[in-house]
Amino acid sequence: MFYHAHIYFSDSTRLDAERLRGQLIERFPGRRVSRMVGHAIGPHLYPMFEIDYDETEQTEVRRFIETHREGLSVLIHPDVQPEREAHSSLAVWLGEKLPLDFSRLDIGTNVNQKLD
Repeated sequence: MFYHAHIYFSDSTRLDAERLRGQLIERFPGRRVSRMVGHAIGPHLYPMFEIDYDETEQTEVRRFIETHREGLSVLIHPDVQPEREAHSSLAVWLGEKLPLDFSRLDIGTNVNQKLD
């Protein structure tokens, strides 16, 4: 099973997010780290980027993000269907829980393709 960690940022925290993104790329080579997305996408209403990783890395990636997130809100969820449950009842938040717009989930569309 794979997991996604969505790291959210604002104009005032963008540099912190860019720094964390760079640290994740360096610390977890070979893992997919998306570009910085400066607009709403899918159910995500705030700018963000994400890292995708295998369940065997769950503890290590989560601990790294917890230690280095510098106050950024992070949504961690398994990559499973249905997406609504993945992003809600199966999700874990680090920091402030932000609203999501579940009406924006594209049924049958892979949001990750839009992030590359």
